[in-house]
Amino acid sequence: MQEFDGIGPVGASIFLREVQQVWPAVRPFADALVLEGARAAGLPQDADELAKTVGGDRLASLAAALVRVARDPELLQREADDR
Repeated sequence: MQEFDGIGPVGASIFLREVQQVWPAVRPFADALVLEGARAAGLPQDADELAKTVGGDRLASLAAALVRVARDPELLQREADDR
């Protein structure tokens, strides 16, 4: 991926996180940001184990949510407060 002009490590990670929804050969993929979110949420910090928690075909959705948690860990507390 990074051999394309304008695609660096961040762009490649974003692409792989999203494409695993429709490209099973990429699964399971979890970059450092996804694993940071998993750690904050108390979930496994391994791509294979994360995939088992939701089923491989839903890992892209979980990864997207965990990226949001990694960027704003208070989301977890706000969610708990709303319940």
